[in-house]
Amino acid sequence: PATCWFGNEVQLSVVPPDNKPYRLTVYLLDFDRDGRAMEASLRDGMGIELDRQKAIIQETEAGVYLTWRATGPLQLDLTKTAGFNAVLSGVFIDPAD
Repeated sequence: PATCWFGNEVQLSVVPPDNKPYRLTVYLLDFDRDGRAMEASLRDGMGIELDRQKAIIQETEAGVYLTWRATGPLQLDLTKTAGFNAVLSGVFIDPAD
């Protein structure tokens, strides 16, 4: 079994304790193979879009990791583009290399 956060949109806020660079990685898995595809939009603390990535159906059925290097607060928005809903199966925050 797999676990996830889900909905038509899934939002994640990251507020680090300092201004050191870090790596944010999310894992997207279409565990029940519903034909999910998602768009990930990353915004800084002021709401300015920093990056937009798409996870297509073939990627989410096998599981896909999306990674960003960042500093400061972030808002991640996952929006379904196909399938029943958007899913977020894992969140990883690591020091930047």
